[in-house]
Formats: sequence, C-alpha cells, structure tokens
Amino acid sequence: MTSSTTAPDSTRRALSWIGAIIVGAILITWQPWQALVAQQSEINALRSQISVLEAQQAALDEQSQALKGAEAITGLARQQYQLVRVGQQLIQVVPRTRGGIADIDAADPANDPLVSPADVMTVNPHGGGMSGESGGFWSRLVATLEFWR
Repeated sequence: MTSSTTAPDSTRRALSWIGAIIVGAILITWQPWQALVAQQSEINALRSQISVLEAQQAALDEQSQALKGAEAITGLARQQYQLVRVGQQLIQVVPRTRGGIADIDAADPANDPLVSPADVMTVNPHGGGMSGESGGFWSRLVATLEFWR
C-alpha cells in the first residue's frame, strides 16, 4: 500500500513544483516586459514630437529662405511694422465711427462725452437722486451710515 500512496504524492509534488516554477517565471518576466511596453510607448510619443518639430523646422527654413530677398523684407516691414521708405507717407484707414466713437473703442469709458462741472455737483453717486433733496446734516449723516443696517 505504501507504493500506491507515494505515486500520487510524488505526482502532486511534481505538479506543484512545476506550477510554482511557471508562476515564478511569469512573475519574473512580467516586470521587464511591462517596463519594455512603457518605454516603447514613450519612444513612440517622442518620435511623434520629433516629427512635429522637424515639420516646424522645415517651415521655418522655408520662411527664412523666402525672407532673404530685399522685396520680401520690404513687404514684411510694411505689413507688420507700418514702415515706409524715405519720402513716402503712411495712410492708415480707421474703422467707421458711430456718434464720434470708433467701433473698437465703444466700450471704453474714456470715450464718453464730457460732463459739465455744474452737473457733477448735482448728481448723487449713491443713487439717491439729486443731492439737493436731503433734509439737512443729520439726514445726510444717517443716509451715509445706512450701510450698517
């Protein structure tokens, strides 16, 4: 009976050793494999960045070659910097105005019409209408301190 019980035990032991070796091999090779995959994705991202930079470099080289002529430099100076040759005059076209205010500057309060100094003294900045409507010193003091309520 001992020989029949040792055969299944030795088979189980052998299978458990083989399973442990397989699991160990998987664990040992998984980490380097994962690192290689991560590095390959980084390499691919860097290659795409390099290709974009090479395309930009080619465009800049082309632009540099185009700007080597005197006519191109003159055109660039006129277009971007409003420079003119000696003896020429620069004429600048401004946008249409409405009511004396240019469309671009319509929101600028500096373009509002001037206020007469006589009107400035009668306008109450705190929204109570005209300052002449107050009942005296004490009512003005109470109105001023009203924010404490």
